[in-house]
Amino acid sequence: MNERRQASQPMPKKMSKVPLPPEIAERYPAMIETLNNITDALPRVLLVHNFLDRALASVLRATLVKGSRTTALLDPKSGPIGSYGARSQLVHCLGMISNNCKENLDALGDIRNVFAHSPTPLTFDDREIKDRCAKFIPASVPHKDGTFKPSWNPMNFTPDVHFTMASLFHVYEFQELGKTLTHADKCEEPHYNLAWIKGDS
Repeated sequence: MNERRQASQPMPKKMSKVPLPPEIAERYPAMIETLNNITDALPRVLLVHNFLDRALASVLRATLVKGSRTTALLDPKSGPIGSYGARSQLVHCLGMISNNCKENLDALGDIRNVFAHSPTPLTFDDREIKDRCAKFIPASVPHKDGTFKPSWNPMNFTPDVHFTMASLFHVYEFQELGKTLTHADKCEEPHYNLAWIKGDS
């Protein structure tokens, strides 16, 4: 009886651990633990991107009037602002995020799409992915001396960590932004001065 020799398959390369600042690491412990245990690039990209997309939706939900119309607008299946691209465009046009943040959101979305639609498995070591990750603009954070400095140095991290850090920084940014927003429970009827109709001077 002939024995079949099975070619040994290489073990998947584990994703790098994400060294986040305490204020972010303490807010998302379950998410970070999950990310640190992921061994494939695609699940990490999809998970992080979905987290970011939901954060965008929460900012818009906090801005718009409560009700079924807002729910319909944000519906991922049929809403006009149900997609990641539409949501990021709107928050930028409303002046809620900076140009740098918008560029990062575009890059994050592009990377997600490259991974999701590739006919062959990709990793963060692929040249196209590495080049896109290198274009992320670090968020500027305040320091004790009163100046604003980059929150991380892209040269210090692998592309997978760079992608994850950029995403979670913006999730944190959107959630902090959401705390400052207020929306009306309903649309108030406008009050017009109709004195001119009555002929009053």
